[in-house]
Amino acid sequence: MNPNDNHLAGSRFVPLKIILPYALLTFLWIYFSNSLIVSLVHDPFTLKLFLNLKGLIYVLASSAILYSLFRAATFDLRHSERKYRHLFENAAISIWEEDFSVVKEFFDQQRALGIVDWRDYFEKNPQAVRQCASLVTITDFNQEGLRFLGVNHKD
Repeated sequence: MNPNDNHLAGSRFVPLKIILPYALLTFLWIYFSNSLIVSLVHDPFTLKLFLNLKGLIYVLASSAILYSLFRAATFDLRHSERKYRHLFENAAISIWEEDFSVVKEFFDQQRALGIVDWRDYFEKNPQAVRQCASLVTITDFNQEGLRFLGVNHKD
């Protein structure tokens, strides 16, 4: 089955893939365990004891269920990251990752100073274009990117 065909594929559905099985199992547990205990136990003291025990078992079982669901989701995310890393590193074209967070800070600072017309700002301050470009940080690149830049190591 193609992963793209699955309507629950992708990271935005991870919470749904965790919550739906959990909700179903806990609903079934509460409904059937209450019905069973009430039908079998008639003494109020024993009933209270069994209901408390059932609650304790519920907490332990639901913790185990949530642990396994989160572990599976984390495994899927790690697997996806490994696939991305492999594709990134072995791509036949130059690829690099850039960090624009400092550029965003630059724009936020200029906006705080009242700049709203960016075209006018850059036409009047052509050096600001170079300044913005110099603020971009390359955080990673693949082997083809190394060859493109003419270097042997990422360091």
